[in-house]
Parts: sequence; C-alpha cells; structure tokens
Amino acid sequence: MENAIKSIIKFAIDRENEAVFFYEALMERTDFKNQVKFLNELRDMELSHIKILQKIQRDILLNPSVPMELKQKSFFTNYIVEQTPEKKLEYQDILILGMKKEEKSYDFYIRLSKEFEIEEIQNVFIRLANEEMKHREFFNQLYNQDILKDN
Repeated sequence: MENAIKSIIKFAIDRENEAVFFYEALMERTDFKNQVKFLNELRDMELSHIKILQKIQRDILLNPSVPMELKQKSFFTNYIVEQTPEKKLEYQDILILGMKKEEKSYDFYIRLSKEFEIEEIQNVFIRLANEEMKHREFFNQLYNQDILKDN
C-alpha cells in the first residue's frame, strides 16, 4: 500500500499533467491566439514541475529518514477545482477557471511545503507555489484587461 506522502506526490503530478492539457487546449482556441507563446511557456513550466516532482518522488523512495505520513489529513479534496464538462466554456469562464486552478495549486504547494522538515524539499515546494501564483496572475491580468474593461 502506498504511503501518504507518495500518494500526495502522485496527486501533484496528476494535477500538473491536467494543467499541461489545460494549456494545450487553450492554445487551440481562437480567443487565446494572441497568448499562444505565453501559454507555451506556462505549459513548459508545468512540464518542468512534473520533472521536479518525479525527482522528489525518487529522492523520497531513497531516503528512509523522510517521514511517510502526513501531519494533516484530508489533503486531496481541498485542491480540486471542479469543471462542468457539459458546459461549453466561454472566454470569461476559462479565465476564472484558470485563476481558480492556479490558486488551488499555489495553496497545495504551500501546504505541501509544511509537510516536510527537510529544508531543500520545502524550498522546492515554495518555488513551485510561487510559479503557480505567476500563472494565476496571467489569467487575472487577462481578466482585468479583457473582461473588466468592457464592464
């Protein structure tokens, strides 16, 4: 049976994969054509997050001193952003969804950084959190520029 920390890292990798697919889907939409270059950069950052998480996953397996249980329980459900698949998302909906996803990712990595007492691992998760906040700011900027200016 997988221990809690391994499950959390797997969960993080799965969320990063979802983010990659999210950005790739946005690149195909005409209302994001002006942001394709930046979306590519965001996707590439998410791919680098996957590599970082996989390295942490390997390091944890090789380091018997890393605690394998969580300090806090009920980790997963707080960091999932639901999306209604039957609804065709409009541009504004996508921006809001992007902000929510990135903010949840930020919160997740900050909380995950507190689960480890190894400073190097804490710092990696804090760096990931900060990158996720930059992604959120991208969506927030588009929202302010494209949606709020019209209202």
